[in-house]
Amino acid sequence: MKKILFIAIIMILGIIFFISDFRYCFNNIKINIERAKPIIEALELYKTKNNEYPDSLEKMVPDCIGEIPKSACSEWNYLTKGYNYLLSFNYNNSASVGSVLYSLDEKKWIINKY
Repeated sequence: MKKILFIAIIMILGIIFFISDFRYCFNNIKINIERAKPIIEALELYKTKNNEYPDSLEKMVPDCIGEIPKSACSEWNYLTKGYNYLLSFNYNNSASVGSVLYSLDEKKWIINKY
């Protein structure tokens, strides 16, 4: 009986950990999307001024943005794929691993799970 109770407690604790870890990661994704808004606005401002997006995020400082906000999940990635420019960050928790990308061309967020 004690063994069954012990196993049940371990399972319940595992479920609680899984849920809290998932919520923590989801909250960080939401925070990062909010933190990305001034970066996206600065990228659009840079494009308006220069008729193209910058080669790097640092190229916008200080003319378009005072500083690049810190990411809550991982470092910001700024990539080009042909004519599409992407701002992204990675996330990792016990529930899943993936990346969140903002397409400057499509003006939308994309969530990729691995």
